[in-house]
Amino acid sequence: MKKQITLRIDGDVLEWFRSQGRGYQSEINMVLRDYYNGKIAVSKIREVWSNPDVTLEYMGDTIYAEGTDQFFKPMPKKGK
Repeated sequence: MKKQITLRIDGDVLEWFRSQGRGYQSEINMVLRDYYNGKIAVSKIREVWSNPDVTLEYMGDTIYAEGTDQFFKPMPKKGK
């Protein structure tokens, strides 16, 4: 669910997004979501890697954390 807010953004950044055309607010949201997803993923990976009882197995572009049954993959882009 999207919520309306007031957000202060540097003028040059806002103008660049606007210059991308229709849907620039959704693009800003996707950039923020990518940043958020990256931070969450890094936090989870650090938590798993700091656990001495966990063994990491690399499977192509996926990391399996044996002992937690968690898989880590690059986050897909949401929206497009």
